[in-house]
Amino acid sequence: MILVTAREEEMSEAPTLRQAMDDLQRDGRLATLALRPLSRPDTLALVRALARLSDEGALARLAEQVWAVSEGNPFVAVETVRAHAEDVEVGSGSGLALPERVREIVSRRLERLSEATRFLAAVAAIIGREFDFNLLQRSTGLGADETAAGVEELVRRGLLQGRGERFDFTHDWIREVVSSRLLAPRRKLLHLRVAEALEVARPQNPEVEALAIGLHYQAAEVWDKAVEYLRQASKRALQRGAYRESASSFETALAALGRLPESSARTARAFDIMGELRSALIPLGDLSRQMNTISEMVALADALGDRGRLAKAVVMSVYTLAALGDYAGAIAAAKRGRVLATESGDLDAQVTSDAMLGRAYYALGQYPQVIAVATQAFTALPGKLAYDHFGRTSMLQSVGGRVWVAMSLAERGRFPEATALAEEAMQIAEVDQGKHERVWSRVAAGRVALVQGEVERTVGLLEPILPLAQDNVDVYISRIASMLGAAHLLAGRKIEALPLLVTRSYWRCWPRGTFAPSDATQPPGPPARR
Repeated sequence: MILVTAREEEMSEAPTLRQAMDDLQRDGRLATLALRPLSRPDTLALVRALARLSDEGALARLAEQVWAVSEGNPFVAVETVRAHAEDVEVGSGSGLALPERVREIVSRRLERLSEATRFLAAVAAIIGREFDFNLLQRSTGLGADETAAGVEELVRRGLLQGRGERFDFTHDWIREVVSSRLLAPRRKLLHLRVAEALEVARPQNPEVEALAIGLHYQAAEVWDKAVEYLRQASKRALQRGAYRESASSFETALAALGRLPESSARTARAFDIMGELRSALIPLGDLSRQMNTISEMVALADALGDRGRLAKAVVMSVYTLAALGDYAGAIAAAKRGRVLATESGDLDAQVTSDAMLGRAYYALGQYPQVIAVATQAFTALPGKLAYDHFGRTSMLQSVGGRVWVAMSLAERGRFPEATALAEEAMQIAEVDQGKHERVWSRVAAGRVALVQGEVERTVGLLEPILPLAQDNVDVYISRIASMLGAAHLLAGRKIEALPLLVTRSYWRCWPRGTFAPSDATQPPGPPARR
């Protein structure tokens, strides 16, 4: 018996050996066994056997690193453990931390490729993810036949693999080695080619993401287009509720914007992007970043001498100041913002300042003041204006104003008026179908019902919106959970109430608007009732 090991991708370079093996197999004298990558448990067992570390924590960290790099490839796993044992610094480049010997082996495989095929591999590495044939061809500028021949060679040699109609590198560490061989000028040029190819394909292919185009333009240092597409991606993420992704993309867009020459146009653009970033930060409950962003917006508006933008920035600060518990600061900012908004004729800022001023007064229990100022917010938006978002993603103030007034009317015992106003807010929300509107209108209706002691109506109003609030923990969950828990408690259902009332991670505020530190160890008590 003769036992032979051979790499499938290298058999194409040994036609005589391939022919001999085919002949043996045809005569029934050859059995083949494909060696697959090691499983995760087997990779961890291999690391344990090779590393001989007594520190379980260090062993676990090394094992995770080896698995992340090797994905079960024994050669890469062994070389990574060996480099660690010899205290050899592994080359990380811009991606994976690979042992130098692994890089050398992969580089030798790449050197055996034709020049055109190496170019295809380089472009594929710059694309950085699964790609289709058309994108690769457009990005390289090669003909269809030459591109097809190169892809076939890459697949045959085990560097690329097919995934349906798409292709990808067989391992991330191959992509990393291919990418690390590129010099900076070449890398920038290839990123530009990929960005332009994606940009051309986007109108016909809805799967092409603005984020990918923006990141490629950023890497190509085409800053203006990078800002444009990163901003588009941020807005799209914000619309679908991916707030962390949205905030990250907005910040990347701002960094790219900072690379453009200084001008009033750049300053105005930075102000607008920061306003959009602030909208993404609200559901995340990141109050310090909100305030830092707003402070920068105020400085930009002052630099521009733009009273309208200054009004917007000041009004934005009202919500965050109240969320921080600085109600005096919130009230002062709302009044200042109202004056600035009136001067500039900005209806959006006017009604927002009125609604947010009502919110601050509500937190202090000053219900007559809430009713007086927040009523102005929705009476200024009759008819179709009630559904006007003024180009923003924040809540309709025709709903927001009604929310604070309805809850304040309930606290004053004016239940019919409160109920009617809450129902108006819910009707507007159902037409608009915005998440903020649907949640807050029912929060108001639930609060009105709870203050009246109508606990079953409270439960009926609030339970359906609990799933809607799951990705807005810091904004919604605490209000909904506290009121819903209180309703169950008042109905004698302690088992249902307890999980809602004691889940600490949900507690940032309670129904009357008094905000507590996010690490508070005790939730506040149930809301007062009449």
